[in-house]
Amino acid sequence: MSLNGVILADQLKSLDWKARNAVFIANAKPETIDDVIELINTLICS
Repeated sequence: MSLNGVILADQLKSLDWKARNAVFIANAKPETIDDVIELINTLICS
């Protein structure tokens, strides 16, 4: 299965999957997760 999409790192509300009734569909590459974590840290710590 090939997926295309984006990670909305600046939309931290999306972290609450239960409240948004989100469903898991796939894993991201580890380097993508590292990039997202770096962006979130920048947003939180600035």
